[in-house]
Amino acid sequence: MQEGQIALLTWWIDQGAPFDKKVSDVQVNDAIRPVLASLSGGGAVGTGASVATTGPAPESPVLTMKVAAADPKLIDELKKTGLLVLPLSKEQNQLEVSAVNARAFNDTQAQLLPKLSNQIVWLKLGDTEISDATLTQVAKLKNLQKLHLEQTKVTDTGLKQLKGLDNLEYLNLYGTAVTDVGLTDLATLKNLKTIYLWQTKVTEQGIANLKKAMPKLEVIGGITEKAAAEFAKAASSETKPGETKK
Repeated sequence: MQEGQIALLTWWIDQGAPFDKKVSDVQVNDAIRPVLASLSGGGAVGTGASVATTGPAPESPVLTMKVAAADPKLIDELKKTGLLVLPLSKEQNQLEVSAVNARAFNDTQAQLLPKLSNQIVWLKLGDTEISDATLTQVAKLKNLQKLHLEQTKVTDTGLKQLKGLDNLEYLNLYGTAVTDVGLTDLATLKNLKTIYLWQTKVTEQGIANLKKAMPKLEVIGGITEKAAAEFAKAASSETKPGETKK
């Protein structure tokens, strides 16, 4: 087990192993903050905040390719749903679309996304009301490089829709119901570099099979209730400083 995983397990147990709570519901200390940040690709985490992320590596071709400027009217349509629509830089026309302030964003509203299919490269729909139907629309975003679907209702059925996203490098499925079956459909994503599978229904064997198909892929698993319980049991059996084993 890696150092970060051990630190994360220790911290979670110190919080009482509250599996019915989110990270934002418990106290985050300075030692564990960078470990939590890694769950979503980096960034800073504060007490009461969700895990933030940093952008992918700048060498990604999709971030520097020439695309036409988005129609301001279409951007306004997306903003009316509560989404944030932000340019990645002043020099380029690529866009980041985030639902950080639009938790009620749903499948019907997602039908607006393909109107900016050339410009959207980062899409953050984590913790929203979307389901597999939204991924039908997401599949039309051919320049998409980073996709956040954490804590949504997407399943293996929806993942099948992502097969054609050749530019996708980052996929966050934390807290979803995806299984080993869904992972097999991701093996066609030749440029996928990082995938987050924390608190999903995938198994160690499923991850092993995905790694075999995609040796260069970084797969981040995470804490399961079983792993935390086993860790807690092992920790309780150890002698604490100043104590004597009975």
